[in-house]
Amino acid sequence: MGVKPAKPGQVIEAAVEQIARRVVELLGAQAREPFRLLDTEAVARMLGVSEEWVRDMPPSSGRSGSGTVRRARCASTQREYAEPSTAIASTSGAGSNGGQPGRGGDRGGSCRRRSRPTSRTARRMQGTLARTMPRPATGAVETHRWEDGKTVTFRARVRAYGRQWRVAFGTNHEGWNEDRARVELDLILDKVNRGTWEPPSKRHEERDDLDPREAVRVTAYRWWQRRKAELAPNTRLDYRWRLDHLVRRLGDEETGGLDARKVDDFRQQLVGGGLSPRSVNMVLDLLAQILDDAVEYKLLDANPARGKRRRMKVAKSRRSFLEPDMVVDLLNAAGEWERSLPEHQRYGRRAVLATLCIAGRRISELTNAPRPRLDVHGARLRVGEAKTEAGLRDLELTAFLLDELRAHLAAIPARLRKSQGAGLPVFPTRTGGRLNAAMCATDY
Repeated sequence: MGVKPAKPGQVIEAAVEQIARRVVELLGAQAREPFRLLDTEAVARMLGVSEEWVRDMPPSSGRSGSGTVRRARCASTQREYAEPSTAIASTSGAGSNGGQPGRGGDRGGSCRRRSRPTSRTARRMQGTLARTMPRPATGAVETHRWEDGKTVTFRARVRAYGRQWRVAFGTNHEGWNEDRARVELDLILDKVNRGTWEPPSKRHEERDDLDPREAVRVTAYRWWQRRKAELAPNTRLDYRWRLDHLVRRLGDEETGGLDARKVDDFRQQLVGGGLSPRSVNMVLDLLAQILDDAVEYKLLDANPARGKRRRMKVAKSRRSFLEPDMVVDLLNAAGEWERSLPEHQRYGRRAVLATLCIAGRRISELTNAPRPRLDVHGARLRVGEAKTEAGLRDLELTAFLLDELRAHLAAIPARLRKSQGAGLPVFPTRTGGRLNAAMCATDY
């Protein structure tokens, strides 16, 4: 008995039945996928935040938290327990109560009813999301202008992963400007949004700050910022003069590329600029101090500015001195000269010269010394305005110098001693003020 051929409609129905069964099998396998717990690492990777941020987040509590848990439980129940037939029935919109929603339908229908929250529920959900979601990544470009007025550092301030980061780019001498810094900042924010940006650690930032190809001006001004607070005002002016010569002629060179030949070329440039051998050596001494830091920071293997071969030969000046009888003749000449001057121009030139020649102090120390610092009976003069701490000491006065100082003090008008009191200088002007050290130097 032969098999009757199937009608075209029956073939289509059979094919549809097979397709439907296969779809149900696939949906069932997906629905029966085992439930997996998430750890902090997986949550941090999903949200694009750090694991510390996930651990530090407080758990949601209150009515808003319970509403969120109910929605999550409902959704998980639908994925875990929905049978293939239920899934097919839900797609057709037929519930257990004639397809009417809200009338005792299946869990899928119940979840769909809750997916349209009221205004109060929406506010609760919004508050929960605001507490759990990280802040969006933001950033800004910052600039720092150095004291030399020529160097500008560009860096970025980035807010990401629950905290604020600072990323240093470089200086204008290294090719950085505001437009380039903004482009780099945009690249960083894109990486943060994709979750691929790695924040720089403290060690990484220090390594980035020291560019192996940095210019000499950057190395020099970093040394200057560290040392200038330790220097006296006059020494600071002297170092600033040396630094200007250094940066003007050698500032654009790479610190790591300096060698003995380049230092010798720099020395010849200083000589060609009209500097004396002593001034050239002073500038080279400053360069050697700056490159000592470069060696410690691993920018150089050795300091090419050290050594006598890099210095110029300076002729020693012949020192002159006075014999004791010559000092007496000088004091006699100063006394006669002062007696020939009007009274308002006299301030004790003989006593000043005697103190300078015998005690050996600077003019500024003598002109600034007040009267109470001169102990005639103890034969001591206390100097308190010396350039270094080693100069803060008492000077022992000889008998010859004491006689000169007693005669000088006796010649000071009584009205000045009475009006000025303890503030009267040892060598006062006719009005009781202090002598000008520069004016005294021109007299002698």
